Amino acid sequence: MAVRLNLLSLRRLHMPASPPPSVLVMSAGSVPGFAVLQALRADGRLTLLAADMNPRSVGFRLAHENFVVPRADAPEFVPRVLEICRSRGAGYVFPIIDEELPVFAEQAAFFKSHGVTVIGNTAETVRITKDKYAFFKRCQELGLLTPRTYLPGAPELEEASFPLLIKPSRGRGSANVYRIENKKELAFFSSYVPDAIIQDFVEGAEYTIDVLTDLKGELICALPKVRIEVKAGMQVKGRTVGDPLLVEYARKVSRLFDLTPRVNIQCIRRGEEIFLIEINPKFPASLPLTVKAGLNLPLLLLQLYQGQPIPDPSRGLVFDLLMLRTWQEFFVADGREPQGNA
Repeated sequence: MAVRLNLLSLRRLHMPASPPPSVLVMSAGSVPGFAVLQALRADGRLTLLAADMNPRSVGFRLAHENFVVPRADAPEFVPRVLEICRSRGAGYVFPIIDEELPVFAEQAAFFKSHGVTVIGNTAETVRITKDKYAFFKRCQELGLLTPRTYLPGAPELEEASFPLLIKPSRGRGSANVYRIENKKELAFFSSYVPDAIIQDFVEGAEYTIDVLTDLKGELICALPKVRIEVKAGMQVKGRTVGDPLLVEYARKVSRLFDLTPRVNIQCIRRGEEIFLIEINPKFPASLPLTVKAGLNLPLLLLQLYQGQPIPDPSRGLVFDLLMLRTWQEFFVADGREPQGNA
């Protein structure tokens, strides 16, 4: 049974008196994109625009108007997104997937010059967190405990203990992530996995922590969630936890990395030790659990960027809230499904 505890400091959510006329959510067909649209629908005054490469994006069922866009690495991507925002009066855009993050981070000032605010992290944050070896080196510089990380062929690997993990340095989810049990497997997967890094395997309970700061970097709220079951890198079973140690850890990591205004921290706790695994400058696939527990990150971020206060007193979050995820289907008559505007 879920219980309410007041262990985290969350300033009370008051929706702004004048919400933006429209908000654009990218990658509406992805799991986190769909979740962001669901979260924003809690404020019925918002006009929601959805964008995706696929004209049959499932997220198009949640938006007021839909748009087909090119790949994030296409030269026409930024002009197309800006055209949508300007023609529909969208003052805010939510980047969602990895491929979009660096583009929007690097073009944030350009969008701002046209009256559009990109709700995301800085280009430096995106760069350092998406390169796992560079991230390991930064953790070392900051004195943060993290799994020892090696490049293939590094002399230090001769002293490493099995099991090890191998993964792409710029990968996402669980694609090309393998557990290595011996030197023979290490040699094989080192040549098989592209742009590989190798890490010590750390046993312990795995958590993600959703973090929200104000625009000066001060922590507003941190919500830890234990990852009970993961498939294809996505949390399919998880539970919110009221753990003050993890909350203070999130505060520390956020300050050290300047993770304004939001981020998802992935870590492993082994007793009193906490190993930093990844920092994800994006909304997690487990966002629905975060919102259901009382922390509607997308709406709070809109409030922050509009200059609206999020005052005390603290508000209780729901802990020991279990999420069990399954598929959801939508059925439509042929030719009647929502289509994105070309």
